[in-house]
Amino acid sequence: LNTNLAAAAGVFGAVVTSWIVIKKPDLSMMLNGAIAALVAITAACAFVAPWAAILIGFVAGVIVVLGSLLVEKIGIDDPVGALAAHGMSGMWGTLALGFLTVPKLAENLDTGKGGLFYGGGFHQLGIQGLGLLAVGAFTFTASFLVLWLMKVTVGIRTEPEVETLGLDVSEHGMWGYPEF
Repeated sequence: LNTNLAAAAGVFGAVVTSWIVIKKPDLSMMLNGAIAALVAITAACAFVAPWAAILIGFVAGVIVVLGSLLVEKIGIDDPVGALAAHGMSGMWGTLALGFLTVPKLAENLDTGKGGLFYGGGFHQLGIQGLGLLAVGAFTFTASFLVLWLMKVTVGIRTEPEVETLGLDVSEHGMWGYPEF
């Protein structure tokens, strides 16, 4: 129930946000809203009430639209909005547990305490924040090391002329975006 409620709310949050910000209900943003909401609810699914799943999904839909536009504006190459859908919305969903965990649901599995909005204080929010920092530090370090090793051994760039034309044809034998 929580998974489906969040996904539907994510679609709605993305449509409303894209309509307000880019002045049209963008289909790709709507689809990314569902993905972002599914990512966001993954950590919280078993520990929040249905109303909270709707809130988590809706906020993830807003985040994916604003996050995608921000990533594009600062010049990061992310044509499908993966950073906003998975990274930013995933962080929101993880932190949402610190606010919205129902104490009884957390006690059932002895996995934590109630969230801040249920009188649990900042304990669960702190745990969620610490988890984000730990995962972020590990992911950055491991990715940096692997990419650096690849760069100094086999290389990670393609030839400049192929890069300029795009890798669709050279790597896949067909155009990924024929309209361009």
